[in-house]
Amino acid sequence: MGGGTGAAGCGALGGGVDLAAGAVPARHRGAPRGRGGGLRAAYRCLGRGLPPVSSPPPVSSSELLPALPPFDFQALLGFLGVRVVTGVEYADENTFARTVRLPGGPAVLRLTGRPDGVELACWLSDPADLAEARTRAGALCDLAADPSLIDPVLARVTALAGLVADHPGIRIPGTLDRPETAVRGLLGQQISLAGATRAAERLVDEHGDPLPEELRRAGEPFGLTALFPTSARIAAVDPARFAMPGSRQRALHTLATALEAGTVDLTDPDLDRVRKSLLALKGIGPWTAGYILLRACGDPDVWLDSDLVLRREAEARGITAEQLRPVAGWRSYASLQLWRAAAERRR
Repeated sequence: MGGGTGAAGCGALGGGVDLAAGAVPARHRGAPRGRGGGLRAAYRCLGRGLPPVSSPPPVSSSELLPALPPFDFQALLGFLGVRVVTGVEYADENTFARTVRLPGGPAVLRLTGRPDGVELACWLSDPADLAEARTRAGALCDLAADPSLIDPVLARVTALAGLVADHPGIRIPGTLDRPETAVRGLLGQQISLAGATRAAERLVDEHGDPLPEELRRAGEPFGLTALFPTSARIAAVDPARFAMPGSRQRALHTLATALEAGTVDLTDPDLDRVRKSLLALKGIGPWTAGYILLRACGDPDVWLDSDLVLRREAEARGITAEQLRPVAGWRSYASLQLWRAAAERRR
């Protein structure tokens, strides 16, 4: 398990604070009824959440988070946009918004792309969470990356040079919530991207929490109504209740338990140790471990050789593992260039 194409091949910082144990499940979260099932279904097919219908209330904070140029926010948004979990996330041509759990409570974050970085707007339960929100937004957008160091290395591979010239400054699509991204990576192994998104939405519907009343005005313009379940919540659920095959039920429960117990520590700077801890779990293979390292840990050197789309795109361009040796240390960025190229080829 985990050695197939995965969701990334076919085409989610700590768990935060859970809400009260008796919270109403997200499927009863009181989402607006006037949108119509057809509209919701159409936007879900696009993977972009629901369309905005009104203006949000005044933000708790709004500021520019700078990025070293060039900054390819559109590639980042394209990756995140097709993986949107309705009710938790929203994306349009230049915006990504979502709910997130921060140490002081839930929040709504909106990131708007600019050539020199991202404009971060926050609606916070606790103003003391602003620094944490900045840190997580920076991790999501890989704002610390330096394209002047990365792109010239990628361009050493002739077959990548044209992609880098056309799309400089590509970033790793990171995470606002490490355990959530790990869970979503597991849900995506060996199934289609659409299937992985449906599985994540079902998990939110059945085990997530509603967005608190004081944040609903902030989330409503983006169709944000729910919070992704914490690893503690998932670990407390009888695996048989998860709407998925038995082997994946057990793998999901095992991963959530390991995240909650700390036997898998996604904040550990020793990425080899993180990889080994993931692979030690039954039901997690090299694809899933690599995907989690890339997105949840920001590993710059992941090459998912079992990813079907990545392998096909590399073969079509005559790129072999041997040819990638000059880009050792930055193979995650090579992977993202090829995934983006594959997505463009399918349009």
